[in-house]
Amino acid sequence: MSPLRHFLGPVLALSLVGLPASADEPAAPPTAPPMAPPMAPEGQEPEEVDAIAWHVSADSYARLFQRAAVPGPSGSLVQADFAAPFYQYALLQVRDIDLPWAKDSVDVELSAWGNVEMATAGTGGRRLDGDITVARVTHRIGPGYVGFGRQIYAGGAARFVRFDGLRAGIAAPFGLGLDAYGGFTVLPRWSARPGYYALGNAADTLLDDPSTLESPSRSQYWLAGARGYYRFHERFEVGASFHEQREDGGLGRRNLGGDLRLALVDEVTLRSRAVMDLDATDLTELRVALDMAPRKDVDVGLGFFHAVPALFLSRQSVLSVFSTSAYDEIGADLGYRPIRALALGVEGWAQRFTAGDLGARLGGQARLRPDLPTKPILVLAYRRILEPINGYHSLRAAVSAHPIPPLLLSTEVFTYLYDAPIQGVSTSFVGIQSVRYAFVDWLAATLSGSAAQTPYAEHDLQALARIEIDVEGGSR
Repeated sequence: MSPLRHFLGPVLALSLVGLPASADEPAAPPTAPPMAPPMAPEGQEPEEVDAIAWHVSADSYARLFQRAAVPGPSGSLVQADFAAPFYQYALLQVRDIDLPWAKDSVDVELSAWGNVEMATAGTGGRRLDGDITVARVTHRIGPGYVGFGRQIYAGGAARFVRFDGLRAGIAAPFGLGLDAYGGFTVLPRWSARPGYYALGNAADTLLDDPSTLESPSRSQYWLAGARGYYRFHERFEVGASFHEQREDGGLGRRNLGGDLRLALVDEVTLRSRAVMDLDATDLTELRVALDMAPRKDVDVGLGFFHAVPALFLSRQSVLSVFSTSAYDEIGADLGYRPIRALALGVEGWAQRFTAGDLGARLGGQARLRPDLPTKPILVLAYRRILEPINGYHSLRAAVSAHPIPPLLLSTEVFTYLYDAPIQGVSTSFVGIQSVRYAFVDWLAATLSGSAAQTPYAEHDLQALARIEIDVEGGSR
């Protein structure tokens, strides 16, 4: 473990400026089994070894872009854009820290990101950027907890928010529980760009330096909310939530939410979620899904979705008053595994828009994964999209394999065929090639490249180099 410690020191010092970009990938196991505590001398009680768990993740991305836009009006030529940004994401988690009055009761999480634009067209130089994504300390106290710092809350009426403040909750007896949060909103960097504050105001869009705009006051950007719930084992949960958010001293959002999960049997689960905008007295969204597994090799899903996208926006945005984009969607998907190596899926969904227009999306997919030493995977998929303005067919083919255990090769090809030409172009094409090599369980590197032709770009070339570090451990 000594080389690992020497390696992690400079990595944390240099790259703890980002957040993990691969949260969906499972963390790698420790590279060595935990050591047993030393034996106490004869006649003495063995010394108890405290348990502290830690996790470090760092992702480094070097990207390269070149895009040549399709000629503009009257055949005017557009110069090809070139960019070479570098991104750094990192995460540090420490769990089960002791306090004098409570053992294994404190968790700490820190994640951040950094970016340097090494060759961006039109900027005339390099640009540095970065921010803290999460900086949170959580203390567990019996059936409750309290956390403070920069953190994220997702779900219910809040949907997704990031704030600097407090969050607390308790799981009371008999399945009852309550979570509450509040603090100052973390303002997005792009909110200070020209044209965002006064949409449609030409004076803003003509500004060359966004720093000339007045900085917003954090005290006028705050949020608060809570969710109460009742949970009965793993079979039933119902919750109600409230969220209010203020922006520049005015109302941003005031939502009321409700959610339900019911699984009377293992093979059938009902899930539902609704969010209402109390200021507009209208449903922002409603989702109902029924998941069924009538057989071990069959999965069936039925669903209904209603949404008013304009109500997702802040009430301070002029676009929030336009609610003509509401739509309803209903449909189903079916998965079938005739043999262990083959998975088939089909889906069909119909949409109805506010003006009475109809749409649909249909598709199917076949996934073949034969039991071979190279672990190959072949995916073929087709999707048909029908919309009031335009529609398209999409085709996807993907193949991946491990020629040797640590090496992964993958290729993907996408083709889009439009019902009506867009800027005189009827097809789009995207091809992606990736190579990933895992040196050890906690260190891997990826090289990837893509080429595309679209109605908006004569060519779009991209390259990516990525280094992943994911280590966890602790004492027992």
